[in-house]
Amino acid sequence: MSIPARTLLINANPFPLSIATLRHIGIDSVAKGKQVDAYDAYPGVFAHSPLTQPRDRLYERIASKYSRFLLPVINGSDITRSVRPYAYKVPPLPEKVDELRGATAFGAKVGLAALSTASSLTKIADRDHTSRYGPTLEKAWIVAHRAAAIADQLRGRYAEVYIFNGRQAETRPFCDILAEDSTVVRYEAGGQPDSFITVRGPLFDSQLLRHRVAEHPFNPNAAEHYFDSRRSRLPGTDSHRFTSNQTRGMLPHNIRSHSIVTMFTSSEDEFFAVRDTADFGVFQSQMEIALVAARLCTELGITFVIRLHPHLALKNDSWRRNWDLEELMATGATVILPDAPVDSYALVDASQAVITCGSTVGVEAAYIGRPSLMIGETYATALGICHRADTVSELKAFLRAPAPRADAKANALKFASYQATSGAPITGLTDGSKPDAARIEGTLVDPARWLVAKARKLVRFG
Repeated sequence: MSIPARTLLINANPFPLSIATLRHIGIDSVAKGKQVDAYDAYPGVFAHSPLTQPRDRLYERIASKYSRFLLPVINGSDITRSVRPYAYKVPPLPEKVDELRGATAFGAKVGLAALSTASSLTKIADRDHTSRYGPTLEKAWIVAHRAAAIADQLRGRYAEVYIFNGRQAETRPFCDILAEDSTVVRYEAGGQPDSFITVRGPLFDSQLLRHRVAEHPFNPNAAEHYFDSRRSRLPGTDSHRFTSNQTRGMLPHNIRSHSIVTMFTSSEDEFFAVRDTADFGVFQSQMEIALVAARLCTELGITFVIRLHPHLALKNDSWRRNWDLEELMATGATVILPDAPVDSYALVDASQAVITCGSTVGVEAAYIGRPSLMIGETYATALGICHRADTVSELKAFLRAPAPRADAKANALKFASYQATSGAPITGLTDGSKPDAARIEGTLVDPARWLVAKARKLVRFG
């Protein structure tokens, strides 16, 4: 089938950086001689998302971002009204998570899309029952079907389509369906302020990231600063957020430097949010990995420590259902709970080797020369920063003779450079990360939020 040489911009996220990026892409596409149409998915999709509160819908109605900032830059049509109103009978939400993961509509993986949104919001990573996600998952399930029913009407109409992120209920169905006939380009915030990146494929695909890092200009100063700022726990970094309650230098009792192997876990709700499946090789879960590693360490005469991700202390406690901490401790493992004051960086320094399942701590360990192993394929194994193990024998071989990769530090620096400096500047955008202050070409993006923020400030300070 011949596809018209037209471009479609889908407004599926109301955040200032998102609408400013679409505007930038529209300006650039028109300048290149492309015919550009636009579709506003906010009223039919995002407005019904569990991500959206009633006050948000009011703010968006006042802001009219789509008509103020996007429509003036396109040279084609606003197709919003030409797409039929949502009319589709949504099937009941599956009771089991495995059934949800396999659910599709119009060819879109609506179950995974809904699970991504629900996990991001609830911080739950339940593997069994969808009921544990509550009404958030119910709403996301309906929204994913709304998006799929709309996307189905757009098949075969565009050569290329631009949309934000493409993982969650509000956007993934558009990507899954339109990718059958069109080039779907996902965009996201870049590493630099007020910048964006584009990806022709899933944003979190490790091989696609490897290509982006390889093609990105290397900035050694920015790369060093990336690691230094995390190690120094500067405000604004994840490390500051996750370790601010830890006592610097504190280790578990009776732990000697370089005498331990430490496993740092990841928050499983984040796996649910960004991956279709968690790739742990032959292992079914982080609990199984930890148990096998603990037993191997006992066999090899090594002290095994497991640091449960500090962020879990701030999340729904459903994560506990995935762990049998008593069984772990019975193997001789030292278990450090999420809210324990033990210093994560002191643990890295005291370890003769580090095991992770995708955590940035594994990259930081490799950067300072610690042997670092990740289970399954992750961005860090694809980039050549960390060793990879998919089987028990590979895990045992690493523990028998842990050694850093020869190119680990160089590859870690390339990754850090990309994280810190990636992204093309967005035309006219300032303060794009602040919904109440962002401006495009000097014009407030969201005047209602700006007024509310000003009023709150006046009340607070008189």
